[in-house]
Amino acid sequence: MIIYGATDTGRQHPSNEDSIFPAGYWPSPHEVSDEAAASLGYLVAVADGVSAASLAQQASQKVVTTLVERYYSGNDLVSSDVALVAATAAANSAAYDITEDQEAEDVAATTLVAAVIKDNVVRVVHAGDSRAYLVTPQQVVSLTTDHSVVQELVEEGSISPAEADTHPESGVLTRALGVENEVQLDLSPPIPLEEADCLVLCSDGLYTLVSEREISDAVRGQSPAKAAHRLIDLANRRGGYDNISVVIATRQHQPTWRQRLFGR
Repeated sequence: MIIYGATDTGRQHPSNEDSIFPAGYWPSPHEVSDEAAASLGYLVAVADGVSAASLAQQASQKVVTTLVERYYSGNDLVSSDVALVAATAAANSAAYDITEDQEAEDVAATTLVAAVIKDNVVRVVHAGDSRAYLVTPQQVVSLTTDHSVVQELVEEGSISPAEADTHPESGVLTRALGVENEVQLDLSPPIPLEEADCLVLCSDGLYTLVSEREISDAVRGQSPAKAAHRLIDLANRRGGYDNISVVIATRQHQPTWRQRLFGR
């Protein structure tokens, strides 16, 4: 596997309220050991702190940190989907506790999309409007459905998908982590990851400015690192209105340190 994550503040925000895992190439051994990855799978995640909440940055960081710690503290006797949901529930409670501990008037709210790749099979869990895509040589498949007001309006037939982008309630979520002590999560069925496929996780700062076709064009035939930075650059050239985050995973061989350093 080659896994690479990148995040950028964008052009309009003073700070970055997104958190990702991994940041850069797949973690060094002191973060997640090769043995843990081999037995439990590869965990990837994107969390987008809800900007309306004053604790957005803390929420996204806490959720990602707790998710990784809880997932890799488990054992391989538990299935990856059960472990992923349990770790996500723990991450939600950790974000909720921030609000409780600080007695804040606001909530520590964040979206989350996370996936585990084990034995070349992907399981995705999410709450909010951060997304996961499977890019194959033939197509782009959305693996998540936004938990948002406009998505519900689209499903009801009240507005078209094209109208959703400019709707006054665009960006208003119906689910997020940290709002309550328990959160309803969507878990995908098992999804095979073929040799030429790429898994892409991203925040709305990317997909609102970059189309699915452009995402697929960027990742096909490119290293995850080059593709991630190409996508972020494209979003920034189009205004960079929000924080921009993307994590890309593909079934290729891990690059050597020379390849990481010199890009070849």
